[in-house]
Amino acid sequence: MSIGRLRILASVVAVLLAYVFFTMIQHPFTPFEYARFPVNASMISIEGDIGASVSATLWSERQLDLIVLAILLFTTATCCTIILRPETGETG
Repeated sequence: MSIGRLRILASVVAVLLAYVFFTMIQHPFTPFEYARFPVNASMISIEGDIGASVSATLWSERQLDLIVLAILLFTTATCCTIILRPETGETG
């Protein structure tokens, strides 16, 4: 890829990232809008104790969830690094 094409690609990516950034700033971002405990108006039926128990367990064990997510992110980054490393030429 030539330097000119690389600069054009970088410019397009920068403009797209700026667009996403400014769009996120203008609109409210509520990641936990549907994650309220106790669940009153849930998207699933919680007629018995099962729904409330699962919800309480998931929200009380956030530390375990964060540790698992950190391990997954580290593993993903390691795999991407391995996949994208430069290939060594065969000598012979």
